[in-house]
Amino acid sequence: MKIKEIPEDFVVVERFNIPIKDNGEYAYFVMEKKNYNTVKALEVIAKALHIPFRSMGFAGNKDKKAITIQICSAKNVRKEKIKSLELKDIKLTYLGQGDKPISLGDLEGNSFEIVVREVDKVPEKITKFVNYFGEQRFGGNNTEVGRAIVKKEFKKAAELLGLESQNAVGSLTKLNKKVLRLYVHAYQSWIWNESVKKLLKEGKDVEEVELIGFGNNFTNEITKKEGIKPRDFIIRQMPDLSSEGDKRKVWCEVKELEINKIENGVKLKFFLPKGSYATELIRQLFQ
Repeated sequence: MKIKEIPEDFVVVERFNIPIKDNGEYAYFVMEKKNYNTVKALEVIAKALHIPFRSMGFAGNKDKKAITIQICSAKNVRKEKIKSLELKDIKLTYLGQGDKPISLGDLEGNSFEIVVREVDKVPEKITKFVNYFGEQRFGGNNTEVGRAIVKKEFKKAAELLGLESQNAVGSLTKLNKKVLRLYVHAYQSWIWNESVKKLLKEGKDVEEVELIGFGNNFTNEITKKEGIKPRDFIIRQMPDLSSEGDKRKVWCEVKELEINKIENGVKLKFFLPKGSYATELIRQLFQ
């Protein structure tokens, strides 16, 4: 089974529901990109607009090897500058203005059109799948860096990222805060995935499992083995990285699923709510 053979095999379109006005501090625009992840694409846009990256807002981090269409915002940027921007593999469409930056809560979900190649069967339709965090959450050494940060092993985290480690906290804080948070979230997500795998293996029927953070009391065999507690997710040396935790549904509902046989593969169309991973649906469809 192969996905993302070419970017055109993996098309993602965000669905959002936010008020768009003629005025406001933030310019809203649709970004269509190819061969960029969201953070990198917005870094390129911010540089072209001559504004700091922190002025950019987005609702979801999208894959690099894909064509993705998503809503973003830029603070104190004139619409003419957005309309005139021309970048390779990035297209911007100005929408209007608003009073707040685009953030995760603004996303309803994503529509997908995905080609799965080199498969020998057409899968049966399903209505739900296990809501694991997908592989892209853990790209590279994200989990290991997150683990080191949560355990306050900042020198190790800096070394894993190829940074100067004598003043590890200083080196880390020079990185983009949104990128640093992704490492902590990767570690949280890994613990959640491992916890759910264990529950399902034991035949436990649960609707939600807590995502460990300083705001809950979540502990189990996984956290004990890791040697961590919820309050370890308070990062006093870098308060912006502290994570409160949350709850996540064990099962995710699949909507608008279409499965069609094509030459040397299968084409899938479907909608998933925010925070769920198409790669996980595909893996489970074909397992």
